[in-house]
Amino acid sequence: VQNASLNGSAKLIITRTASVTFSNLNTNGSSSEFVNYGTVAINGSFSPKGTFTNEGTLSTTGDLDLNSQTIFKNFGVLNIGATMNVNTSSDALNNGSIITAQHFQLNSNNKFTNNCFIWAKGNYNHNSDMFNYGLIKVNNTTTVNGNDVINMYNGAMLTTRDLKLNGEIVGVG
Repeated sequence: VQNASLNGSAKLIITRTASVTFSNLNTNGSSSEFVNYGTVAINGSFSPKGTFTNEGTLSTTGDLDLNSQTIFKNFGVLNIGATMNVNTSSDALNNGSIITAQHFQLNSNNKFTNNCFIWAKGNYNHNSDMFNYGLIKVNNTTTVNGNDVINMYNGAMLTTRDLKLNGEIVGVG
């Protein structure tokens, strides 16, 4: 698909047996919904608005930007060709795998819950609260800023080469 736009309260569902490649996918409506159960490839970056749910495999060649009040739920596999920027003020949930070729940046005033796996092949920049029940793997540097907290629950792990701690990492058992 060359160009696709979800406007207003539009809803696009990719079924389990579907495989779709988008050259340009825009979700413009704050009440729009994009649900993936299949295999989706996006050539470039993706900045969804509204609700974005992934239960299949979604890959980008660029960034994944969760902006404004995007509702994010991942139960599948996200392969991000560059950086994942979490700028949403809504709660975000990862029950699957998120793999970024570059960085994972948690930038907003939200609650991000990781129940499974995040792998940042670059840096992890932490500027919000993270509730980690799974594994966060960082190839380079993890930076926890300001009054921000990584809450590590029973069995949770954080592996990183370097750590810059200006906030808190708290074991919650």
